[in-house]
Amino acid sequence: MLNTYAPYVLTLRPAIEIVFENEGTVQFALASDKSPFVDMRLKGLHRARSEFEGSVATNISRLIQFWDASGRKGKLEIKLYSGSPGICYYATGKICFVGSYLESRDAINSPQIEFDKRSWAYERYMDHFEAIWEDADPFPIPVSNDHLKVAE
Repeated sequence: MLNTYAPYVLTLRPAIEIVFENEGTVQFALASDKSPFVDMRLKGLHRARSEFEGSVATNISRLIQFWDASGRKGKLEIKLYSGSPGICYYATGKICFVGSYLESRDAINSPQIEFDKRSWAYERYMDHFEAIWEDADPFPIPVSNDHLKVAE
């Protein structure tokens, strides 16, 4: 997943849990609070920086909680990027959804275009994700998530 702060992570929980149960890998690339893109995006959403920072921390904690609930099956990888993602991106091994950052609207609530894995577009968007992923900084996942508990 490539997104700014993943405001929909609770909605994705069932799909994330399936990946963990099947011992797959969940990768989230989220915007670092140091990214200049964050200020531009927050202006378009009419939101405060503190709201963004709180959302990133909460959603990282939730992802770790989902992984903990699975008995830490599979693999959870979280990275923070500092550039502009250009798109929001959600992918599985079979399809991907690509969305835009529209004014005053979270990307998840904007139109999404679906591409099949066999398509040229899927490959180009996967290349884009992988380039951002390679350049992003890993988020160290603690051995215990007890200090990160958040309300559902």
